[in-house]
Order: sequence, then C-alpha cells, then structure tokens
Amino acid sequence: MICRICDTKYKTVVPHLRVHNISVSEYKKLYPGVRVVSIRLVEERMLTRKEGYKTGKLKAWNDGLTKETDERVAYGGRRASEVKQEKKRQGAVYIPWSKGQTKETHPILAIISEKNKHQIPWSKGQTKETEPRLVLAAEVRSKTMLDRFRSGRIKIWNKGKTKETDHRVLRHGLSIAEGLRRFWERCEKLGIEAVGVESPNGEEKILSKYVSVFGYVYNRKVLCSGYSKILGRVRSIVPDFVSDLFPEYPIEYDGFLGHNPRSPYNKGTDIVAWDNERDQIYLRNGWFNIKIYPEDLQKGRKHIIRVMEERLCQNTNM
Repeated sequence: MICRICDTKYKTVVPHLRVHNISVSEYKKLYPGVRVVSIRLVEERMLTRKEGYKTGKLKAWNDGLTKETDERVAYGGRRASEVKQEKKRQGAVYIPWSKGQTKETHPILAIISEKNKHQIPWSKGQTKETEPRLVLAAEVRSKTMLDRFRSGRIKIWNKGKTKETDHRVLRHGLSIAEGLRRFWERCEKLGIEAVGVESPNGEEKILSKYVSVFGYVYNRKVLCSGYSKILGRVRSIVPDFVSDLFPEYPIEYDGFLGHNPRSPYNKGTDIVAWDNERDQIYLRNGWFNIKIYPEDLQKGRKHIIRVMEERLCQNTNM
C-alpha cells in the first residue's frame, strides 16, 4: 500500500496519515477510490480470524443469539431497518459494495466464495412441513413481494411484451411448446391418452380457493367419456373441478394446455367445435359444464363468485 501524499509503502496507511495531519475520510476525498488497507493485510487478517474461529479461540458475540433471546440483536435489526427506511425516504439508493464485481476482479469475493463452497445450507433436505422457519420465511417473502408489486416498485418483467418485441418471451413460449410436444408424443407411443395432471397449475390454484365456497375441489379422475368426431377417438373428459354439492355441474377452466389453439396438442384442431362437442358429450352423460375463462379469473374473487352464482342458478333454476 503506497501513501499518495509521500509515496511511502505501508501495509495500511491509516496510522501513517497522522503524520500528514489528515483523517481517513479526508484522505479518501482527496483521492477517490483509493485503498487504505492492502489486500495482503486483509487476507492475512481473514485467515487469522478463520483459524481463530476453527480452534475456538475466537467466537462471535452473537453466536446462538436471536432477536427473541437478546435485546442487542433485536436492537441491531430494528436500527438497520430504520436506517434503510430513512435512506429510502430521502431518495438514497443502496448500492452493495460488491455490485459489478466478480471472483476474478475482487479478491475478497474470491475468499468468500472459497469459504462458502463447502458449507451445507441449514435448510437442505428440509420442507415447510418439517421446518417452521421455512414456513415463516415463505410467508414473509410472499407478503414482501406482493407489497412491492402493489406499490409498483417491482413490475412483471414480461408485462406488455410479446414474442415479436422480446426474445425472452419467444424463448419461453418455444420452451413450453417443445415440452408439451414431447409430452403428447410420449403418451401416443405408450398408447395412452393424457387426460389430466396430478396437481393444479398456478391459475387453477387461485381458482380453487375462489370456488371452494361452493364445495368444489380440484379433480384428478375421469368423469365421463365419449367418441369425438373431431379428434376421431373416444375422448376421456376430465373437468378441472367437481363438487359434492353440485355433482352434475363440473367446472372447466379454459386455460393454456387443453384449450389454446396454439398448443401442440390442439394443432390442426378446431377448438370452438371441440368445445361445443365436449359440451354435448357432457349432456349425453347428464352433466352440465360450467366454463371459467382467464379474463374471469383476472377480475378477482368477487367476480368469480358472482359468475358461479349466475351459472349455477341458470342451470339448476335455484
């Protein structure tokens, strides 16, 4: 480490600055970006501390303590949060010291990376069912992300973008299409018809919460079958939701997999004609299909409940 004032070499220039009657902050203002401690000294100190922790000579003062068991830890957490919030209100932007740096460009990051390489995460092998901390972490993160979306601080990266304007959207669409194509080809080779999935997708999970007030649950079983003139075979019908309260009125959510004309499974199929024919298959078996569309789901819970009441009243004459 070389002192910029007198060109003298030191491991650290902090004590030496007293000779020039200047503080560290003033020195950094005179020479922006200058280091006051050599990289070699930092590495030596880190290795010394590492050995101390390994041998037990050194121990972190807050080792094993939490916000619930120690007021100092709780105060530190509250103070850090207050400082961050105050800086946000003042318009300051927090920039991490390592932003833009890599292991190759910054030796400290290389040391940290090597240190963490052999560490096993505390949550490895744990699930929300076995570890309550994971449940709490998921709830906090979900609430934080939801608040950020509502406030506009975070925006959906693909909002307003199309396959024509953003290559990432195109790549994502092609990836989904390729996966579906392989799925249906595998089913045909095995001589089986893919009639449903074991678990609901994201949109169906949301809809499941809305329609549960009518006793509807996600369905995994074939409800009825019928010969399709359009598809040229006996097609198994697996509605998305069924209810013991309304057993003759299954719900079909017209999403991407089975109802999108651009889906590989529906290539060359007249979707409108198939939907009408599917309704006829339901009717022949004594069932009345209730359709829910993505635009209904986007309008929220109250709209879904109103739609369900209207369609159930229309069909059952309640």
